Amino acid sequence: MKLDGFIRKLQNNFGDNVLTLSGNILITAPLHNAAAALDNSKIKPIKEAVKRIRQGYEFLEVDLVYGLTDIEIKFFANKKRLNSKEFLEEFNEKLLLLVQDILAQDAYSVRLNIFGKYCAEGKALTFRYLNKEDDVRYIVVDEEKRLLVDKIFTPKVVTALLVLTAAGYAGYVLYGKYFNK
Repeated sequence: MKLDGFIRKLQNNFGDNVLTLSGNILITAPLHNAAAALDNSKIKPIKEAVKRIRQGYEFLEVDLVYGLTDIEIKFFANKKRLNSKEFLEEFNEKLLLLVQDILAQDAYSVRLNIFGKYCAEGKALTFRYLNKEDDVRYIVVDEEKRLLVDKIFTPKVVTALLVLTAAGYAGYVLYGKYFNK
């Protein structure tokens, strides 16, 4: 399992897609049952669902903030590289399952507001995730062409250039040492 996580992290670090994301999910208890918001038996499944999201998306910062009658799940990523070209759809499924799990427990009110920018396949998409009850969807607010510089200077290309430069220099030194007598 650890090797799997290492390989996934390596693939994401060398990925061609860039994600910037921020937002939250606000879970509010009903007014007549406000004390239940911090009941440990109801918070535990929420913590487990958040843990699954953290494990699936190591590049995301996910925090839980507890209030008197609410719980907030905060998401953040700033210009993180990832390998998946289908991130928006995959993350939508994870958020949908999370919201459905929360709503299945009690009469909580759930408000989801996550937004950001995702650069993939020559496009820079500005997106927003929203919900209505247990229906979670993302919408693309704006779409731009991706800059040529972003396409060329990816970690893969930079690493390849560094390796070629080091190999060329090593060849030059060896040539000078053994063949230039």
